[in-house]
Amino acid sequence: MSHSGDDSFSDAAEECYNAEFRSYPDDAWYNVRVLFAGNSGDKMRVKYDNFSDDYDNIFIADSFKSAYEVYDFIGRFRKASAQLQDPDCSMVVKGMRVCSSDSFGNDDVRFYDAIIDERKCAPRPLSAVWPLGGIEFGCASKQEETDLGGDKNLHKILVQNLEKELSSSTVSEFIHKQTSITTRVYIFPSLPWEPYTNGVIMMNCQKDLERLLGFLQNPNHFIASLNGRPWVATEKLLTNDHWTLMLSSPNKLLNRKVAGFNNELKVVCYGTKEYNKAKELRDLFLQFIEHQRGLYKKLRMEERNIS
Repeated sequence: MSHSGDDSFSDAAEECYNAEFRSYPDDAWYNVRVLFAGNSGDKMRVKYDNFSDDYDNIFIADSFKSAYEVYDFIGRFRKASAQLQDPDCSMVVKGMRVCSSDSFGNDDVRFYDAIIDERKCAPRPLSAVWPLGGIEFGCASKQEETDLGGDKNLHKILVQNLEKELSSSTVSEFIHKQTSITTRVYIFPSLPWEPYTNGVIMMNCQKDLERLLGFLQNPNHFIASLNGRPWVATEKLLTNDHWTLMLSSPNKLLNRKVAGFNNELKVVCYGTKEYNKAKELRDLFLQFIEHQRGLYKKLRMEERNIS
């Protein structure tokens, strides 16, 4: 990624700042518009609303060193947020994801994603977050197979109790929509009699790992399927964890990309019937896992007793 003095850019869309970009230096969201240049459109200029041209960012396709950098870059764009007005206060609930302003001094106001912890109706507005559709970029390529287990720099979270029909791409898209975090996902095969499956969510950044784990383990909401099955995110994975070792053999794994049904994930918030159902199902699943561990221990003991 680099800056350039080339001014031969053309608008990729209307001359309006109808997108948001999460800046690399401070991770804050800014209203932007995008222009392209070069013979194959391999040079992109990001122009910031209410900033001079000196603040423009120019990105060169050849400067991206990996597919993950490309996916992370694409994930930094979304539609411009729609601002909530005073009459919309009742729409704001605990656990809701918003984009909120934060002041760092005179005339220095930045916008960051946040989770509502408490609601107080006040004149200060919040802006609701809406995802931006896919952006095509010159150097992006589809990654059909991914080396998941061999990368020691990947941070991983184990997520259990997933719907068996769930696809890797659906999980990644849902996480990005809710948190703006770019991830890679592998969903493990399950046995025919198992009613659920398990998956691993991977990312390059420790900060994103902590933020995503906080979102998944937030006691004010659950991630659930349309059938009500709640995700259970219990742990971060270590390099020598047996789940991680499963990813390493075979070294290349094909992500499951086709889902059995659409729009199958949602956030269910505290105080709703869906939340209560998800909590009961989560507790039941944890009891089952603990019982299963006990049975495995008993099996090992009885096997040793057979001469």
